[in-house]
Amino acid sequence: LTRLFRRYKNCSIGEFHARARARRAFFAVVGSRAPLSEICHDAGYADQSHMTRDFRHVFAATPGELRRSTINV
Repeated sequence: LTRLFRRYKNCSIGEFHARARARRAFFAVVGSRAPLSEICHDAGYADQSHMTRDFRHVFAATPGELRRSTINV
């Protein structure tokens, strides 16, 4: 299963799950005014620093940076 998943998705199951969780957090950050601490728990992160690390890895920006940039638009 792991080899087939990697072949068709070009990433491991863990990487795919981390990206999906980051995407869920991304849409919550830009689409709501909810506190980041609430968003991180709703998206399935252990804590806000965990979300920030994953978020920066996937989107090259922190959730706070993204929220500030979308507010000014």
